[in-house]
Amino acid sequence: MSGEKEGAGPRVGDGTGGRVPGAFDVHNRPIADMRGRGQIVTMRTKMPPAFSATLTSPDGVYELAFRPLDEWDGVIEVTIAGEAMTWHVVRGDEEENGTVSISGMTVGSDVVWRDQFWFELVMKPEPIHINFWGNQVLWRRDIAEGADGRL
Repeated sequence: MSGEKEGAGPRVGDGTGGRVPGAFDVHNRPIADMRGRGQIVTMRTKMPPAFSATLTSPDGVYELAFRPLDEWDGVIEVTIAGEAMTWHVVRGDEEENGTVSISGMTVGSDVVWRDQFWFELVMKPEPIHINFWGNQVLWRRDIAEGADGRL
C-alpha cells in the first residue's frame, strides 16, 4: 500500500477544480499541465476588455463587437451578409506560447451558412482573426483589417 486513502485525488475546493492531470475539457483541449508530454498547455483565462474589429470574409467585410458580461462570459454582436447575430462567448483561453482567444457557438449563423460553428476569436498574436470549426475541422479563417481596443 502506498499510504494513500482509497478515492484520494482532486476535490472541489482544493484549487484543482476537480481536474485530473491529463484530463481534457469538453472541446478536447488539455486543461491540465501537460509539459513534457507533447501537449499544448491551455489555461482558462478571464474575459478581455470590450473591443471591436472589422474582418474580411468570403461573405464580404463585417464588423464584430465583443462585450464582457462578467469575468468569465461575454457576447459578440455581429452582422454578416445582412444578418444580425449574438454569439455567446463561453470560454477564454491562454496558451503557454502566448496565444489568447475567446470562443463559443455561432448561434444564428445557419441563416447565412446553413450551419452553426464553434468559433475561436484569436486576439494574440495579432492580427486578430477568427477560426470557424465544424466537426473538429477548420471550415474557414477570417482576418481583421484593423481593430479597436487592441489588447
